[in-house]
Amino acid sequence: MSKFQFEPSGLVPDTIEEALTAWDRGEAVQSVEMGGLGQGYEMAIQCVAFELLRALQHDDELRAACETTPDGEAFPQDFLDRLDAIVSDLDAVDPKTERRKLGGLSGAQVGAAKSLAVSLQRRGYSAAREEVPDRLIFIRKQDPAPLYGTLTAA
Repeated sequence: MSKFQFEPSGLVPDTIEEALTAWDRGEAVQSVEMGGLGQGYEMAIQCVAFELLRALQHDDELRAACETTPDGEAFPQDFLDRLDAIVSDLDAVDPKTERRKLGGLSGAQVGAAKSLAVSLQRRGYSAAREEVPDRLIFIRKQDPAPLYGTLTAA
């Protein structure tokens, strides 16, 4: 397990659909820690990863590009551009608060979120987590709080 304790326990989903359903219900879900720099930083990565994963699940073109591009080869530019558009929407400026919804993502956070989403999509939710048992965490999306501040310490 990760050195950070975000949630004490939660659902250990077998599939992407199970993970997304639990995430949408605000349940704690097991995921893979990507940042290692604390709760707010990690939560932003996880929020983006889950929404990218949702797009990869529900958009046939995105899913096909994700699953057919061989490991080690560059993804098609259209694929990357579409993922970037999703990220931009997620971290857009909220007109009510005049702040970025995810606090202003770094390139490293976006890269980590993309890497996690693509890995979970290509390998399967359960198999991808099994590859990194020392980085497993439980996370929870809690609306309507800002997405970057919703992890709770145990």
